[in-house]
Amino acid sequence: LKWRHELQADEPSRTEALQLVSNDRAICGHRHDPYAFLKLAAAPEILDLYAELTQARTQGDPQKLIRILEDIDRQFPGYPVVSNDLGAVYCQTGELEKALSCYRRAHERDSLNSNYAKNLADLLYFAMGDVESAASIYRQVLESDPNDIEALLAFAHISQSMGHNADAQYFLAKVLELDPSNENAQQMVAAHSPSAGALISTK
Repeated sequence: LKWRHELQADEPSRTEALQLVSNDRAICGHRHDPYAFLKLAAAPEILDLYAELTQARTQGDPQKLIRILEDIDRQFPGYPVVSNDLGAVYCQTGELEKALSCYRRAHERDSLNSNYAKNLADLLYFAMGDVESAASIYRQVLESDPNDIEALLAFAHISQSMGHNADAQYFLAKVLELDPSNENAQQMVAAHSPSAGALISTK
């Protein structure tokens, strides 16, 4: 499991935080800052909260991140990025049920966001073993984007775990067609196919 949009490592002061918000600079790896909505509340305590958010990520303090994100969620309910980020931190602390609740909420708030969908599906499958629910979500992702490499890899994992090796090889071949240097796909092919070299070398 991974946090698909990591907070930047810089640690702004309150003044710098205001500049970041004003410039819509991303602190979560997005082109536009998903926390830009905080600038609509021109209150000093909100700017402090924004600065604390980046500081907590720099310090690598998950409990502090949880406190700050929950505070943001209480004051600004309805933003899926907050729920998603909370889910990611709860995964780091091993609180999977809380992570699941947050990821579900993020997905419900923005069902078209493939990252939120895949975070939820990854948790369901890789951490909780709920193959059916995860496969349903991965399928929805692929219906929107048939070339989503992460969803294709997930289906390769699922197929292999169920002994459907031909299906797994199909998904892996598709991944290698899209990304010939994909190490995950190469490793899976090498581990499960006697003709792995031929499949990889032709890509």
